[in-house]
Amino acid sequence: MKKLIAICVIFAVVAAAAPVANALVTIDFDAYSDYQNLDGINLGGVTLTTSTGTVEVFANRDGASYRSPINSVSSPTGKDPIIGVFDVPVIYVSLWAGDVGGVGDDDDQWQLDAYDAPFGGNLLGSVTSPIWIGDPYVQLSITATGIMRFEATWLGQVGGIAYDDLEFIPIPAPGAILLGSIGVGLVGWLRRRRTL
Repeated sequence: MKKLIAICVIFAVVAAAAPVANALVTIDFDAYSDYQNLDGINLGGVTLTTSTGTVEVFANRDGASYRSPINSVSSPTGKDPIIGVFDVPVIYVSLWAGDVGGVGDDDDQWQLDAYDAPFGGNLLGSVTSPIWIGDPYVQLSITATGIMRFEATWLGQVGGIAYDDLEFIPIPAPGAILLGSIGVGLVGWLRRRRTL
């Protein structure tokens, strides 16, 4: 009986630690330092990269704007695509983009693409922002099953773009759901047996 109780406790702990469906994760980049390179660092469910090897944190310098209170991220030029690879498939990804600074009256536009693999894969969704001028941030989002990677690409002609407030919703692994169900079932069975 003690072994069964121990097994139930283990299942319950694992079930509690398993990812929860529809739990929105937000990364606002405010915990990082100005000029810090986040390229290749797992930020808690997602790893950002660029072709230049630099995903630079921008505080409000050189006129760079941001949506959250302190920081945004970009490549050093503001022109290179930012690629995000998720640890597990997600069903929703959202990102905000705004002027990286330097030229306040340039036209900005950007595109968000979602794929079903960390490299290559099938395009699950693509959305392009309208053209805008100045500091306001513009949000793009994609909802699709099994997103493993997103690419954020600046389409403007002058200046560059910075990104902020990355949000995504992970899909729990089927094994975690099964394990959680078994744990809950064992605890229920144990309680029922004790009352008989």
